Amino acid sequence: MTMDDSLPDLEPGTRASGMPEAEELIEQGIRYIHQSRGDFAAAIPLFERILGLTADDRIRGIALQNLGAIAAIRSEFAGADRYFLDSYHCFQRAGYTRGEAIALNNYAAAAVDRGNYRLGRDIAPDAVAAAKRAEDLDLLALANLNLAKALAGSEQLDSAADIASAALGHFTSVANGWRRVECLRLLGEIHIRREDRPTALRCLRQGLELAQQIGARVEISQIRDRLGQLESGP
Repeated sequence: MTMDDSLPDLEPGTRASGMPEAEELIEQGIRYIHQSRGDFAAAIPLFERILGLTADDRIRGIALQNLGAIAAIRSEFAGADRYFLDSYHCFQRAGYTRGEAIALNNYAAAAVDRGNYRLGRDIAPDAVAAAKRAEDLDLLALANLNLAKALAGSEQLDSAADIASAALGHFTSVANGWRRVECLRLLGEIHIRREDRPTALRCLRQGLELAQQIGARVEISQIRDRLGQLESGP
């Protein structure tokens, strides 16, 4: 899933006054997710408790976004969609543009992940626009990667290839190996559908080499399987 995996929390200098308990719960929930190897069972009640503690839209949006990300990771997509939309509206009211972009991007990613490419095509351009307003180039490239996936799933292969290539260029420039692997896998799939076997093989082999360099075990397995299918086929 091509989500923004930062699971946004309170940024330095943006704490809301008079709500130390809500802020503390957010930070504790983030620690459970990032430091306790995805201890979602411990994190979820904390984020839910925040919703009963405060009416501050920024803080509520952060809690909802984390709940949505957890639901999406667990493939609970209906719940994830509700959380992402509620989070987006909270961030909109709070004037938190980067939060809006993250919520829309993750909503689009969840749609693409379950094969709802039409919804992904509808949401991803809004995520791209919000990332541009937030002037966040990493998030913009990630939103474009989701858009490329949605377009590829809808057989709009030329546009998907152009957008995925641009995202690859950005992630190469910032040395983000994990996202580069994701881009190369997508480009490999696009070229398979284009019946351009040599280019598909080149993209997948580059992706495999990079995945091995960074120790991306899941990606190594997936790309090897795809290469095996492609190399043994006609």
